[in-house]
Amino acid sequence: MDASTCVTFLLLVGVCAMCRPVLAADSHPEVRGAYATVYNMVDVKARAEQGDPAAQTLLAECYLGGAQGLATNRVEGYKWAVVAASQRHKDAKHVLAECDLFLSASDKANGKALAEAYLEKQKKAAKEPVGQNKTVEKPGEQKQATEKPAKP
Repeated sequence: MDASTCVTFLLLVGVCAMCRPVLAADSHPEVRGAYATVYNMVDVKARAEQGDPAAQTLLAECYLGGAQGLATNRVEGYKWAVVAASQRHKDAKHVLAECDLFLSASDKANGKALAEAYLEKQKKAAKEPVGQNKTVEKPGEQKQATEKPAKP
């Protein structure tokens, strides 16, 4: 081989070596969605509870598939998919369509009841005046007296 052929060959090998990780990732299409990234599920659950439809959809997928360290819970997964879809989240609607194909009627009914209870609780919380927040005592903590003792 002459020098130019060797250089061309080495460049080709280098380019192929750089593309290999991309090709390897593309050869596993089943690794996507809730499985492609490791999430902090405590954060995802908190964001879902606060009303983030993307977090709700992710939580639904994780419960339905038993991903990210969560045990499979089809009822809870359906609940979060319904909640996210109620906010018109496109991916949640796709998750619901899959659930309609694969979940039992009782799982869907129980999940829908949980979703309706959650949404009703959210509506009530949204209607509550800002100044009316209840103070929660921590265990072992005593309430401080708000009134001053009367002077004799």
